[in-house]
Amino acid sequence: MSARHRVRALRRHRIPRLREALGLADLALEQAEHEDGVRRRWATRDDRAVKVDGALLTRRSRAGTSSHSPPRMK
Repeated sequence: MSARHRVRALRRHRIPRLREALGLADLALEQAEHEDGVRRRWATRDDRAVKVDGALLTRRSRAGTSSHSPPRMK
């Protein structure tokens, strides 16, 4: 088989299959990165804090599970 035939075989068969595989890998990577970002955002939203009447409350403490005392009335 001559070099010309080998190049033609690569262009017709091998290169298109490799491009397709690369495209599928790119899509899989993009999907995985998106899922990872969603998981990170979802995981960190519980760590957000809100200031209410001068007290710093997390989502858990707003749900009634905190040990902080209510603000004093004057």
